[in-house]
Amino acid sequence: RSLLRAGSTILDRAGSAIGRTASPLERAGTQWVLLPGGRPDTATVVITSKEPAKLRGSVRMDLSVLDRPAGASGAAEVCLEGLKAWAEGDRSYAAGRQIELGREVTPGANARVLFEAAARNYQSSLEQLSGSGFAAERAELQLLLAAVDYYELHDWEHSAQWARASATTFAEVGDDYKRARAQAILAAAWLEVGTQSRTASQVAATPIEAHQQLARARALLRELVRFHAGRHEGYEEALQVNNIGVAYIYEARFEQAIPERSEEHTSELQSHHDL
Repeated sequence: RSLLRAGSTILDRAGSAIGRTASPLERAGTQWVLLPGGRPDTATVVITSKEPAKLRGSVRMDLSVLDRPAGASGAAEVCLEGLKAWAEGDRSYAAGRQIELGREVTPGANARVLFEAAARNYQSSLEQLSGSGFAAERAELQLLLAAVDYYELHDWEHSAQWARASATTFAEVGDDYKRARAQAILAAAWLEVGTQSRTASQVAATPIEAHQQLARARALLRELVRFHAGRHEGYEEALQVNNIGVAYIYEARFEQAIPERSEEHTSELQSHHDL
């Protein structure tokens, strides 16, 4: 469980990678990796932070033996299959990121195909974990789907749908922070949807429908700014303040965008190399 941006690689005794995991959800995601059978006598987990060196965070690692008991059925079997699909989604996402970042060159490999595979596996896991005891897992899987659609597949409308569903499910399980994270992706997706032309009219002014969409996104972003400020979560607060400014820039309302930026917020983003 990562509270900072991180990925993991599992190495065997010879130093060869036997597993890799990464998550499209930064700073607050659960990643799963399924090791191959055979139980090697030695395995090394290499956890790599993607944050600037001066930042501090925490990662918790849990190890479980997923043996399938003879005659296993019901919730235990469903849980096992759901986690296997989740792990396969994280593996596909990690492989796609390696290609996207130029760290691996595999003939015939395509990052988008791998991201699409990750989304299919997350959705398969979501379907498996449909029971009442898996609400928190479903909320996170919905958020993973929103993140993949937003950051990698650029499918803004589906991203908004998944983000809205995730925010609702996180509210049901009482996780206010992750609900806010889901709402942040929802607002970001609304910003992108608002810039898509739905009319053939060639006018300089922002179409009414787009203006309303951007205004709705700004209203949600302001709620998130207040939420994170009240919890002293400076980075998340700065991100949403920045996105309010972006929403004004999308409408060419530059004077309104300027007050949304401050030296304090800019410094917070720069500390994370996000500017």
